[in-house]
Amino acid sequence: MRTRRTKIVATIGPATRNPRIVRRLVREVDVFRINFSHGDPLSHLEEIRTIRAEARSAGRMVAILQDLPGPKVRVGRMKNGSADLVKGSSFVLTPSSVEGNEHIATVNYPELLLSLKKGDLLHLADGLIRLRVEGSLEEGVRCTVLNGGVLASGKGVNAPGVRLKLKVPTPNDVEHIRFGVREGVDFVALSFVRSAADVRGARRFVGRGAFLVVKVEQKEAVRKFREVLDEADGVMVARGDLGINVPIETVPRIQKEIIAACNRVGKPVIVATQMLVSMVNFPVPTRAEVTDVSTAILDGADAVMLSDETAVGKFPVESVQMLDRISRSTEASLRSAPQPPEAVRREDTAESIGRAACRLADYVNAKAIVAPTQTGSTARRVAMHRPRQPIVALCTESRVARRMMLYRGVIPLVSRRAKTVDWLFERADSAAKELGLAKKGERIVVTSGTPGMKGTTNLIKVSVVGSRA
Repeated sequence: MRTRRTKIVATIGPATRNPRIVRRLVREVDVFRINFSHGDPLSHLEEIRTIRAEARSAGRMVAILQDLPGPKVRVGRMKNGSADLVKGSSFVLTPSSVEGNEHIATVNYPELLLSLKKGDLLHLADGLIRLRVEGSLEEGVRCTVLNGGVLASGKGVNAPGVRLKLKVPTPNDVEHIRFGVREGVDFVALSFVRSAADVRGARRFVGRGAFLVVKVEQKEAVRKFREVLDEADGVMVARGDLGINVPIETVPRIQKEIIAACNRVGKPVIVATQMLVSMVNFPVPTRAEVTDVSTAILDGADAVMLSDETAVGKFPVESVQMLDRISRSTEASLRSAPQPPEAVRREDTAESIGRAACRLADYVNAKAIVAPTQTGSTARRVAMHRPRQPIVALCTESRVARRMMLYRGVIPLVSRRAKTVDWLFERADSAAKELGLAKKGERIVVTSGTPGMKGTTNLIKVSVVGSRA
């Protein structure tokens, strides 16, 4: 049984949607991300079916994250898929539908062009390409290329400091949400959130059919993060657009603060964007990228995510394997797990039980913590304290178990509903043995509530595997 605690999120794309590649990825990937900014419903449906079929065949549980496009300004289709913009050259952004090249590209949000003035700076393709607005033309806005690069179809356009009224979720997002909920995705990632109201607006359509993950990539979301976090089920630190919308040198600090805030309330947090970006073209990452991944894990991230590395990269499987190796090495180096600040409300029995289970597991040298759970809340309350032991979440529903795939250190296992406490303890023992986490005579800690009753976590037991005592 793998005991890597940090979860791996990998993006499906042209480089990985082949069933043969997915078959290799399911060995290591915990959550597959489908980027709805690209592709069509038919291709997404095929990706969902391929992931599920290969996971079943491998006997692996994996979850699916639907990443919504949001109200992002993007360029249209480029001739041959991309064009090379040269520094110092002239470039036109137009609302007209044209096939883009090295001199012109369509923008899907004409209101942006009306809001621009001479001297404004535009960032394309996650900031790799930079333009300066020179003036208006009949066919659009004329710019000078300050930093050149390859501009591919559908890449984003950011205009820091230019105020636009963008609706979140967009009508297009709503259609995607309905599709995702219908197909049973486990997580829905909401793009370009600015306020708690945006999250509540999306919740109306997501309902409780999936967990709602908020992507932090706007300055407003950083400023109002506490309110946003209250409404979210999880968070993604989307560093690409975030690094354009706030001073780039502040991104590491913001990342640490977001991770710490999520840890305190027990909500999963993903660190994303350019984790191993050099592996898009090369079989090994840079030393700086390895350090970046390791730092996110040391800070307490639940998951790290690959985007272009697995979507369009030349080495998708190797990228996932590298992420796995970095995670294991970093976790092995920890003398003790990162502990969030004291956050338990003294009057909250369930949260106090979760903390006590972690401490007790250390005292008795337990090999695992087993948390039977109907909704996932028991396992979440244990996971928020980052114990060194793996956490086995005995779930009665597959849907709940898949959501646990995003929580650091949690191994979900579907089990039938317990009728008695004695049966529950016996099942905890057998689960630890099945997963190879504990052998006969070794200790585990079991935390649970009254079987059949939600929200009653109120007991802890130290169990010796194989003993009926």
